[in-house]
Amino acid sequence: MQGELDFDFDTICGGFGLEPPVQIALWREGALLSAGETETKMAGGAHFHIYDDAGIITHMLTLEPSYKKSDDLTEEYLALQILMQTDSELGRPLEMLLAHTQKPYLFRHNRLWTMRPFFNAFPQYDWREMLWDEEIARRGGAMLASMHLAIDWQAGSKNMHKLFKPLKRELQWRHLCLNRLERAYALASEFIEDEDVDFSLDSAQALLNHLSGSLSEVQEAQSMIGNWLKTNEIDRLWETVVHGDYHPGNLLFALEPDAVDKEIRVIDFDFARADDPFYDYAYGRVMFAGTFRDSDWNGQTLFHPHLARAFDMGYRGVLEREYSQDDAWKKPWIEVWLGILPNVDEHAIETTNEALVKDLLGPYYELSLALILAFELETWLAQAQGLSACNDTTVRIVKNLNRFL
Repeated sequence: MQGELDFDFDTICGGFGLEPPVQIALWREGALLSAGETETKMAGGAHFHIYDDAGIITHMLTLEPSYKKSDDLTEEYLALQILMQTDSELGRPLEMLLAHTQKPYLFRHNRLWTMRPFFNAFPQYDWREMLWDEEIARRGGAMLASMHLAIDWQAGSKNMHKLFKPLKRELQWRHLCLNRLERAYALASEFIEDEDVDFSLDSAQALLNHLSGSLSEVQEAQSMIGNWLKTNEIDRLWETVVHGDYHPGNLLFALEPDAVDKEIRVIDFDFARADDPFYDYAYGRVMFAGTFRDSDWNGQTLFHPHLARAFDMGYRGVLEREYSQDDAWKKPWIEVWLGILPNVDEHAIETTNEALVKDLLGPYYELSLALILAFELETWLAQAQGLSACNDTTVRIVKNLNRFL
């Protein structure tokens, strides 16, 4: 394998402080690949299992996708360091090893490489197919809340905050969402012919105008919360470490056949950053409970009630538990959440104003769905251009969201 792929694995592993590997196996998308299949796969990255002399997998070596930048990996590492400081096992991520350069990556063969301890687990769900149940939705909500409250990173981790800030990706929704959609629609009008979807310039502009309004409403909500914090003399920003792409497909389930409550870890922190946690919550709720994937979706309801309730119970349950603790910094911050999140328990600390919930969170949901539309339309475009395959669910999601938005 080493000779066929022409990678100096001994040097790469040594760069992360590991002994030369006894055996390496290429692992990509859940299946071992032959060397002949790898040439077209490498641009999108690849994973390698590192074995010791006893035949045990000890680490996962990753050839990062060609679009990854060193700053992306540094941000991911800093976010993981913050989250690893929590005592909670909920949502505990997979750590990244530092190379001998004290960077969380190594540059070899004109590409970036990362190394992580191996966790014997598997991704059980494809976010496009809703095969999970209420318990998974509940645990998903709980893990997300646990990550958001992992540590008082604005005060207790000032050094980490200073490191994170210069690299912080301000979430430019106009770039990530609106501009991305505009480009995708322009290409779709050229490469995709489908009578059910209007990819014309007028259609794209109408969609972008609508989403610009949603963006303005999100900015108003952020300003409102910021003013509330200042009015109550709370010297804090309305931000925390967010995951950025939180969905069931980014949960790893431990391979322990006899375990009743399997350990779960969260992966794929590529978009982790310091940001408004409502983004994470709205995107996660849409992914765990959204109806946009349904074949008969009419756009009248955004969520499957049982899954949305389970996700909220998990998230809110962590907030209420933490509210009762002695961490003074969390109380006013959590009060913002508890006054806005859907009320799932008549004995909850706060009574939710349903109109406020709809008005405040609605734009976040729309922007989350727009990002999903952009991603799925790009997947469909890749298939139309002969670059990759896409399934019927991707096409259905594009059609559903295009009609809705």
